[in-house]
Amino acid sequence: MKTVQGELFVDVAWVAGSAWYIAMSLHYPPAGRLIPLVVGVTSLIVGGVQLTGNFVPAMRRFTHDRKNAAGFQRPALGASRRKQQVAQQVAIPAQQAVLQQPHLTADQAGAARLESEADTSETVRQWRAILWAAGLIAGIFVLGFVAAIPLFFLAYFLVQKSQRNWKLAVVSAVVMGLLTYGVFDQILGLQLYNGLLFS
Repeated sequence: MKTVQGELFVDVAWVAGSAWYIAMSLHYPPAGRLIPLVVGVTSLIVGGVQLTGNFVPAMRRFTHDRKNAAGFQRPALGASRRKQQVAQQVAIPAQQAVLQQPHLTADQAGAARLESEADTSETVRQWRAILWAAGLIAGIFVLGFVAAIPLFFLAYFLVQKSQRNWKLAVVSAVVMGLLTYGVFDQILGLQLYNGLLFS
């Protein structure tokens, strides 16, 4: 059930962050608030749908339901008490399962271990995503949009194990830097936040 709680935490943080972003963008000059408002409102709508999926079982399949790496289906937050108890029994780590139920077959113990590993990796993945987003927000706050966005893409593609590729990192950083500075700042003439260091 840690995964469901983690997803709920991420969804609440998403909605709160989007609302804060919209509130902050209302203080921008009229020419500079259009893009942040569009992004913020879109993010708020998607986050609201995600958050609603935690409490409406019919929406859960659309917003959260997926099979994990071990192939087990995760129960929705609104699932019946019996379904949640069955899901908790399956999710018992292999070591505890063997101690508590010595009659488990090797396949059942292996499946319980895979479920436990999948929950752990899902929790780690969620925290990584939260930390990357927090890093981007902190970077924008300190360095401003023009510097933080290309640096974020460069760091992300250099650090992420599944995405580690220096060519992709450099190209994405250059493209995002050109888009941020060239399109938004120069062509559209939007006044982007310069950060604490450059203000």
